[in-house]
Amino acid sequence: MASARIGPAMLLPLVLLSACTSATDRLNEGITLQSQGRYFEAVYRYADAVEKDRELGEAQDRLLAAGDSAVMLAMDDADALERRGDPVQAAGLYRRVDQMLARIREVGLRLPVPSDYSTIRRAIFDNAINWQMVRGDEASDEGRWGEARQHY
Repeated sequence: MASARIGPAMLLPLVLLSACTSATDRLNEGITLQSQGRYFEAVYRYADAVEKDRELGEAQDRLLAAGDSAVMLAMDDADALERRGDPVQAAGLYRRVDQMLARIREVGLRLPVPSDYSTIRRAIFDNAINWQMVRGDEASDEGRWGEARQHY
């Protein structure tokens, strides 16, 4: 009967094997997402892989590459939204980048951003705030209190 039981010495290798397999699965999911141009999602999968296996260098390298692509595309998209007159959605893209950067830091990595990132980000947020305030004032002047409150 005793031979049918899994002892503590056997449990540790099984747990480690499970963690490695899971990290590899996350890495492969990230590779698939990255190949589809879904950089933000790929970053999160790579971060999960790094979190599960800190020695998985390929996941770290791919995380930084996908993160760089995500930042550059988000900045381009935010610029286009800003030019089309949608500063609130442009600011939303920067919030998404900020969340992604925080996740990358959680796993002990740093993603360098363009030198003008903070300046552009601040300008986008200022424009979004101003846009919301103007829309709130317009709604308030017209007695649309609920809409005004949403904008403010």
